[in-house]
Amino acid sequence: MNTKIWILLLFAFQLCLVNLGVAQRTYYVSNNGNDSNDGLSWATAKATINGAMNLITAPGNDSVFVAVGTYPSCTIKSGARVYGGFVGTETHLNERQPLTYGIAADNSCSIIDAQNSINYAVKINGYMYYNSSYNCRGNDFNGFFVTGGTQYGVYDETNAIHNISNCTMTGNACGLYLGMSYQNTYYSGTFHVSDCKISENTTNGGVYIYNGGQTYGLTCEFNNCVVSENTGSKFGGMSFNPYAFVTYNSITVKNCEIIKNIATGQNAKAGGILTQSNDYDYANTNCEWRIINSRIIDNTVYSTATTGSADNNWPYIVGGISVYSSNAHIIGSVIANNSAITTEGVFVFGGVASYANGSTTASNNTGNPVGRLYMTNCVVANNWAQTENISAQGGIYTSKVSNIKNTVIYNNKRGNANANCYYNSTNYTQPYTYCAGKFSTTSFFAEESTNILLDSVNLPRFVAPSSMVGATTIATDMSNINADWRIQPNSPLVDAGDPNTTFITYLPETDMDGNPRIYNNIADIGAYECTQTTMSQTITWNQSLAAALGDTIKLTATASSGLPVTYTSSNESVAHISNDTLFVVGVGTSIIIASQAGNHLYLPASDVSQTINISAPMLSQTIAWNQNLNFTLNDEPVELTAVASSGLPVSYTCSDENVATVSGNVLTFVGVGQAIITASQEGNENFYPGSNKGRADHRMESGFGL
Repeated sequence: MNTKIWILLLFAFQLCLVNLGVAQRTYYVSNNGNDSNDGLSWATAKATINGAMNLITAPGNDSVFVAVGTYPSCTIKSGARVYGGFVGTETHLNERQPLTYGIAADNSCSIIDAQNSINYAVKINGYMYYNSSYNCRGNDFNGFFVTGGTQYGVYDETNAIHNISNCTMTGNACGLYLGMSYQNTYYSGTFHVSDCKISENTTNGGVYIYNGGQTYGLTCEFNNCVVSENTGSKFGGMSFNPYAFVTYNSITVKNCEIIKNIATGQNAKAGGILTQSNDYDYANTNCEWRIINSRIIDNTVYSTATTGSADNNWPYIVGGISVYSSNAHIIGSVIANNSAITTEGVFVFGGVASYANGSTTASNNTGNPVGRLYMTNCVVANNWAQTENISAQGGIYTSKVSNIKNTVIYNNKRGNANANCYYNSTNYTQPYTYCAGKFSTTSFFAEESTNILLDSVNLPRFVAPSSMVGATTIATDMSNINADWRIQPNSPLVDAGDPNTTFITYLPETDMDGNPRIYNNIADIGAYECTQTTMSQTITWNQSLAAALGDTIKLTATASSGLPVTYTSSNESVAHISNDTLFVVGVGTSIIIASQAGNHLYLPASDVSQTINISAPMLSQTIAWNQNLNFTLNDEPVELTAVASSGLPVSYTCSDENVATVSGNVLTFVGVGQAIITASQEGNENFYPGSNKGRADHRMESGFGL
């Protein structure tokens, strides 16, 4: 091969490696290291992450392996791939011990602790100057426990693609900040956040997303994350505040848990998720966000705003999700047991409130929204607005056009009144289709013929719903979190959704359980698709069967399915059963069996049995004895003839064996005198004892009785 061609090919290959982002070098960080080391092995590891960052002098895909231990706050350069959770012997990432949220099975983790001395524990730069040259490149941040940031746990600004995964962020003022770099002259930013736990951050909530660039869009994707038990002055769980007038901002929260977060104070707006687009310019912002297959449960907002101090540019106070943007989609999600609590008559909503900008143009919900709230296949249940303001709602409130489909809206409250949903729109009069809710038959909801009205008879039949309305007030109470909002096969929501399966185009293919979103050729109403054909059931029977001959007993076993229980007797000569009544007809033992055979919805229940023992009633008895017992000494032995009315054998005793003796029922005379002969019957399990007595007199002369 021509030497020049070979050199050109080699140069092109090297250039491709750089452009493809091939890792150039791995650096190592350990508590046993020293920042004066070269960092090229565990034996010569750096002591701090910043020490490793000082070795990165050009943009690339250099990796940093960090052993378990505790490290100070750090700034991660553009292009660096930083991984925690190593024991300190590995040379490849796939040798790292398995981690859950950055924590190993033995509870060890790579901890970055700002110790409350700096405003962030980790800062990830989406841009960085290398040798006076401005560069942007993606980052990976994976496998860390981040704490102690006085403003943020992880502060990430990007003009590239950043991946944050398998991390815990806790004990910071705010867990995670994601935003566009202010120098975003050339690039949009993309964040992928997955398998992270953002919990117990104390001042500014869990996750804050912001884009102030106005020109280049921001994309954020959250997947399999838990945002829990965070507290903030404006929001508790998550806040989206991106805006761009040229390109779209896109935010997706998928397969996530937003639970037990709290917002409190005069500026508190949302306990769970606060969506906003430039706060005041929602109408002109190009922003689309989606919450898909997620649970927004047990979040609370405590607002101290008064009518006079309320933010009129942001009028809503919402326990679950506050929607204040142009295009909003809540899909396949559960919004339940959230609370909004105020002391004033401001706008307060328990579950979801929307002020999304929208036009009068209809949309088929297939990916090109026209600016409205879309809710599809959701459960909105047991949310509470603690106010008597009649404008408030416990479930859903929409003031702009919306499209709410295949959603069950149930048992939401305003104060002590039912308050499931309300819309205030003059240009879109039927926002609820193929939905189910607890409404009066005269409400606007009932005007849509596709909807199902739920009442005390026509129940949604969730598997194990929460027993309370609103959020729990005790931090350790997990009853709302553990509620099961799946539907049973006997629910009226099964196969009651939109029969036009084309609406599924914009939905995920599966529900939160991974089941097909359409089953049996039609969608169910609610967040879960019911794929069961039968359910299990049990029989409860705590009744006592103590009885006597001739008694009747009403049998009271119950099946958890509510189906009737049947009974059988193993010995019909003792216990006869007709329907659910037992008749005691004889003496002896019988096993009574309670059964439920099931039907097309329920499997047969396991039989439950009890044993009944019947004995005859105790009877009295008498002894008849009319025999003459006056004899002489020379008389032959006499057979005693007493008879018991029971027919049982009689026994005899003599009071003076010098006069007579008794053997069995034979009386023998042995002397002259007087003795008392007693006839007895001791009784048995059916007869009480009986007795009688006789007296014999004997006079003797010359050995002959007179």
